[in-house]
Amino acid sequence: MTYQGYGTKKRALVAFFSLTFGEQWLAIVFAWVIAIGMGIHVGLLFIAGVLPLALLISRLPISIDGWGVFDGVFILLMSLAGVSAAEAVAIALAARVLQTASWLPWWLSHLISNGGFREARHLAVEGR
Repeated sequence: MTYQGYGTKKRALVAFFSLTFGEQWLAIVFAWVIAIGMGIHVGLLFIAGVLPLALLISRLPISIDGWGVFDGVFILLMSLAGVSAAEAVAIALAARVLQTASWLPWWLSHLISNGGFREARHLAVEGR
């Protein structure tokens, strides 16, 4: 039902699609820039094929947040371009560290605006 409501809101759908597409390309460009910064020469189009495929496979419910699965698939796919396992892990690890570092200011802002940590709310199970 919720998705049917968006059928009449074309601007919201276009905005959501554009932001999602931009988010994916930003991750691809970051991985490519990290590789270049490490002296690993891999084409942007190759990274554009490898990263989304590795992310998709890492979403399989066989690990916590894709840890290990993403890295293994990324290593395997990057080896097709002649990138060693150590270099592929270095790219993946640097990307995860930078991703976490980019979240920290927003997390701190959230903590400050909410007055710190709060205890999680428990749902009432009565009558269900």
